[in-house]
Amino acid sequence: MEIQRVETQEATDKNFFKAVFHICVDGENTELWFETDQRYKDGFCQDRIDGIVAMMLLRCMAKGEDIFSTIPISAKLHHQLTSQLIPILSTYSKGQLKEIKINAPLTTQIYDGERIAGTGMSGGVDSLYTVMKYSEEAVDDQFRVKCLLVAQTDSIATKHEYSERYITNCNRAMEFAKEYGYSCLCVNTNFRDFYGSDRIQYTSEDTFMMCGIALLFSKMFNTYYFSGAQSIDYLTIEPPKASEAYNLVTLPLLSTENLTFYLGGFCGRFQKERELSLYEPSYKYLNVCWHYSATERMNCGECGKCRRTILAFDIIGCMDKYRSVFNLENYNENRNSILADIVVREDDKYGFLQELFDAAIRNDFKFPEKSLKIAKARTKQLKREKTKQKLKGMLRKIKRLFVKSK
Repeated sequence: MEIQRVETQEATDKNFFKAVFHICVDGENTELWFETDQRYKDGFCQDRIDGIVAMMLLRCMAKGEDIFSTIPISAKLHHQLTSQLIPILSTYSKGQLKEIKINAPLTTQIYDGERIAGTGMSGGVDSLYTVMKYSEEAVDDQFRVKCLLVAQTDSIATKHEYSERYITNCNRAMEFAKEYGYSCLCVNTNFRDFYGSDRIQYTSEDTFMMCGIALLFSKMFNTYYFSGAQSIDYLTIEPPKASEAYNLVTLPLLSTENLTFYLGGFCGRFQKERELSLYEPSYKYLNVCWHYSATERMNCGECGKCRRTILAFDIIGCMDKYRSVFNLENYNENRNSILADIVVREDDKYGFLQELFDAAIRNDFKFPEKSLKIAKARTKQLKREKTKQKLKGMLRKIKRLFVKSK
């Protein structure tokens, strides 16, 4: 990949500005662009490629493409990527990510002027927890969150389209920012289009995307907190799977002379939910739903993520506080079946259900008798299915051995 040049343009809406990176990908010249409010134009960095390299790193490694540019890259970032992060990702990816080189001039320039701390704002448990945790008066002013970042996370395919999800997320974040005294940086981009069918997993590049956008605004940010979902108990380095699983490795190695990345929270999901239950803004702005909703009640109450979150508040005993953002009627109708989920704990890849079950036991939560009966029946069914699968596997082995013996 070659990063050829960058230019800023006036957007269709004169209240916005557009930064366009002209790049060559797969032998074709194309544009990677970013659009945001004119107020943040002075915070944008067009004198270095730090953000673009971070955002495109996994794609280039997946294809085995070196990165070339005549525009400088921060010397610290170049060293950390080439001597540390790239070899680590390549080694642990089992051949899916290749070692690549970054050929660009180096710079050690430190930006002048006052800069601030920021974090992403999706409205989810992790992002609201980070906002709450690092806005407290006990946090030193230079590390206290003052700006919320919202980015276009959908693949939009066309150059000027704003997805409805992005617009709604921006509006909610700006409303929150206005009510509680933050600035709000909303960035529209066509970044996702460059992964397209090459995307290995939906969450594989999330850390790199958000950190890349923060790096593009290094004249504005000196500190950025990334809000990951997984606790450090589940630290694994298995790229290109979900990048959040190895943020403790990635974040320090994406930091530069100008911008330092920190983990937004290292405790488990339930602990975050317990602390959030005392944070009044969450009663109005918590938005965890997998299914996009532009309605006043932000969460469907039916998807797995909604159910897990309501279940946590049920265990804590504060469920009614979230009636304005969750469909609690749906939860209450299916409560016994949902409670059975954490007893059985089927398909619990990241340990969220186990964490809820342990919390329920610690809190002496009383499981309704009906939920335990459902869990018992479900467990028996799973055992029967596993036995069938095991027998089928044994029969396949026997057939292979029989063919070989002929």
